[in-house]
Amino acid sequence: MDDLLVAGGAGGAALLLWGEPGIGKTALLDYAAERAAAGGSGAAPATVLRARGIETETVLPFATLGDLLMPHSSLFRELPGVQRSALESCLALSGDPADPPGNPYAACMGALNVLAALGDERPVVVLVDDLHWVDPSSQRVLLFVARRLSSERVALALGSREDHGESGPRRSIPTVQVGGLAPEECAALLEGRVTPNVLADLVRVSGGNPLALREIAGALTDEQARGERPLLDPPPSEVTWSAPGRPGSTGCRTPPAGPWSCWPPVARRRRARCARPWRRPGSPSTRSRPPRRTA
Repeated sequence: MDDLLVAGGAGGAALLLWGEPGIGKTALLDYAAERAAAGGSGAAPATVLRARGIETETVLPFATLGDLLMPHSSLFRELPGVQRSALESCLALSGDPADPPGNPYAACMGALNVLAALGDERPVVVLVDDLHWVDPSSQRVLLFVARRLSSERVALALGSREDHGESGPRRSIPTVQVGGLAPEECAALLEGRVTPNVLADLVRVSGGNPLALREIAGALTDEQARGERPLLDPPPSEVTWSAPGRPGSTGCRTPPAGPWSCWPPVARRRRARCARPWRRPGSPSTRSRPPRRTA
């Protein structure tokens, strides 16, 4: 992030951070915002524009673009007429509300020129979190701008979850996959709340995901935190839930609330893989079943 801020102040740069939920993308954007606002190394404090995608606003065209640019709408009057008209139409500042937005290219160029005008005064840092929930219209403008910052004093950082095969944004601008914390960083995060052996298990189960690590550690009993009880030893109430019809079973197909229910989904998936019992190949539980007879 430091390199991005330096490159942005020198002539423009863009970066996409992506990774699983809780891995630390928002924390990196917070760090960039603090560093940019404070300046440093002889650089003047930057103008920070920040927004995030909201799941319920994904269907609202240009909602995120408006969050970024509306505080600086006074600069719209300096744009060429066609760009100003297109941008104001997109942000519902002019035109007939029943008409569709005007020239998309003119609106994208208008957004770029507003950022360039801000950059003439001092460096600009644009930070957008949860890109996967940003409305598609704003996404197109942001990616358009990201590819055309080479001569502007603007740094643009986007944060997004894994895109499940939709790799368009990754191919458009430089990307960095945010990985898990190293074991020593996990230890610093938990501040000695667990023993070294338990810490090693937590790192393995969480994959170094900071959110998963904190949630799992917070759900441990005192005995588990001290290593006196296995980390993956389920509580008695969780043993019988999946065996309806057996003596003593609750007959429920939904696990009751317990220490694992508060884990984030990524941690529960990791725990399920770690807790799955090993079976010898060819045993009855792994042997192929004969095909069902149809007649």
